[in-house]
Amino acid sequence: QRQMCIRDSGKLVPEPSTGLRTLQSSAIEREYYVQLPDNYDRTGPALPVVFAYHGTSGTWELFANGYYDLADAVGNEAILVYMQALPDPNVDYQWNFDVDLQYFEDVLLALERELRIDTDRIFVTGHSSGAGMAHELGCVYGDIIRGIAPHAGILKSLSCTGSVAVLQTHSIDDTLVPWGSGESGHEFWVAYNGFEYELSSPGIHPSCVDHSLGGSPYPVQWCLHDEGEGIEAHAWPSFASEATWAFFSGLDRAGPTTDAPIGGGNGNLGNLFDTTLTVTLRYPPGIGEVTAGAVSIYPAGTQQPVGGGPQSILTPVFDPGVVTPGSEVTYELPIKYVTESFPGTYAFSVVIYVADGGNPIPLPGKDHIVFYDVNVIDPSLPVIIDDVLTMEEVFY
Repeated sequence: QRQMCIRDSGKLVPEPSTGLRTLQSSAIEREYYVQLPDNYDRTGPALPVVFAYHGTSGTWELFANGYYDLADAVGNEAILVYMQALPDPNVDYQWNFDVDLQYFEDVLLALERELRIDTDRIFVTGHSSGAGMAHELGCVYGDIIRGIAPHAGILKSLSCTGSVAVLQTHSIDDTLVPWGSGESGHEFWVAYNGFEYELSSPGIHPSCVDHSLGGSPYPVQWCLHDEGEGIEAHAWPSFASEATWAFFSGLDRAGPTTDAPIGGGNGNLGNLFDTTLTVTLRYPPGIGEVTAGAVSIYPAGTQQPVGGGPQSILTPVFDPGVVTPGSEVTYELPIKYVTESFPGTYAFSVVIYVADGGNPIPLPGKDHIVFYDVNVIDPSLPVIIDDVLTMEEVFY
């Protein structure tokens, strides 16, 4: 079969084709798979790009072989880019913000050089830890990305740039990443995009609500569905692909901007929190470089090993500061309850992320965690833990 070519500065250049590509990013060879529309023509109209991120231990092949049926929904209307995580020390493919933000930038630059893409319509979707990547990319690159669609994932960052539309799905029966973990991201994006949490209209699927009431270029839709039970409820929803592309393709054209949505932004997040948690952490010798922390809630009595995610995330991320191994540091952190009822006893957990550890979900042998039961009478009262809590390595 004769390969079509075009002429570029006097040279014949092969027409791009669907397939696996490689590049150097952060001095590491990385892979990504590009699926082009049928009869793609580089001289034709610029096309949207959808970046897709698999879950932990997955690969790009889950998108290419139809396990995630995104390609069926998108058809020939966009370029699909299936990203590939690196193996962690346990040889699980896992996303890591330390290198994967730069990886996104490098792949996007490579696409701009190779293909004719519409830079006003760059989209990101993902599942599980890949949904965590979608959240993070939308937050960090809101001046580049037009919309994100995280499915069964967790938001980590709480300070963003630019404006991005958000479609988020989660099963109410998910036991691996309980819906309360996703709810914190829901509440964040509603506030950041300038909407009222209590106000919504029907969304793109019967399980979805639209907080923009149909009147913003940066809508936030939250889809709390009831598909599956237990760990199976953590799967990519049956409607996820159709809803994702319908959401992305239905967005009004809006050029990238560094400005936050009208009425929103980082300054609109003051009401996200209910009270504060004061806790003193003892860091073990040899903990390594500390990068971030988070506060979550589990059922009372929870200790390691933990088979699933937290009941709710109270503080998605905080800066632990400069930490010396073996030191004790006291923190006063803002927290927001999500699915809890009061009075009630819960296991408060603090996770500390370390360099080369697990992002956005803790992995064994790297990150550190501690649990402490607290009886909460009134959610508006500060939580003060007098005991010094010793951080331990996460294990399963």
